Parts: sequence; C-alpha cells; structure tokens
Amino acid sequence: MKKTLLLLILILISSEVFALRPGIKHYPQPIKAADFTLTDSSGNIHRLNDYRGSVLIINFWATWCVPCRKEIPALKQVWSRLHKENIPLLGIATKDSKADIVHFQKENNIEFPLPMDADGKVADGWGIIAVPTAFVVNTSGDIAMRIVGGDEWNNPELLESIISLKHQSTDKLLH
Repeated sequence: MKKTLLLLILILISSEVFALRPGIKHYPQPIKAADFTLTDSSGNIHRLNDYRGSVLIINFWATWCVPCRKEIPALKQVWSRLHKENIPLLGIATKDSKADIVHFQKENNIEFPLPMDADGKVADGWGIIAVPTAFVVNTSGDIAMRIVGGDEWNNPELLESIISLKHQSTDKLLH
C-alpha cells in the first residue's frame, strides 16, 4: 500500500513538472502578480508595489539548486544589459538561509538584489513548483511572461520582448 501511494505521488509530481516545460510563456492577457514584501541580503525591503510603473524581472532560485547556479553568469549578463534600460531584476532566494545567500552573492559577485523568501511562502503564492522560474512583470504589476529553466537568458528575442514591454507602456501614455 505504501509503495502504491508513493508511486502515485511520484506520478503526480512528475506530471506537474513535465507540464511546466522549460521555456518562455507569454501571457496575451497578463495575470495579476501576487504582492510581496521581502528583505534582501543587505537589509533593503522590496515590495512588488514599489516597482509599479517599471518592467520588473523576478527570478525565483536557490543556492542549493544546480540549474540555478548554472544560470548565474547569464543572469549577470542580462542584469548588466537590462539595468541600463532601467529594468530591475530581483533574484528571490527561496527556502534558503541568509548565510548561504550572502556567501553565494559574494562568491559570485552578484550585484542585483537577492530578497530572501526563507519559508517559501512567496514562491508558493506565485505557484512555483520548480526553480529556477522567472517572471516578467509589466508596468501595471501584471505577469506578462514566465521563464522556466535557466537556459533562456541568452536568447536575444527574450531580451527584446522584455525591453519592448517598457516601450509598450510608454506608447500607451503617449496615445
């Protein structure tokens, strides 16, 4: 009975993970992003509402996650490009200790903020079932894109899509 129950749980988990295939998903009708208030490794407070009016990238990750660790060089490149466009990036470290986050940030010379979601409640509220998972939030505070897996950050089309969200909001203001 225990083996059957365990097998059933594994099948359900696998089907959920496979349903969340790596890649980019655009939301034609953006969905409301769940608000949060988190403190980063430097003690700064980050609230989703503080970024309203800006396009924002939120990347859920963890120091113990191998694909997350592998995506860091690409994320740093994205950060350097998008920072010039005034598009912030928050690397929300989920289910991780502050000591591990601080060590990882120093070891990898990460300059973008790493808010801490130690208990995973914010990740749960965003429906995170696998890390790394990132979201692009538009200027209205709605989720416009989801990026699953770390291999997508070197995609020039992704960067152009993100930057175009910023320009779309500017165009709406002009009309």
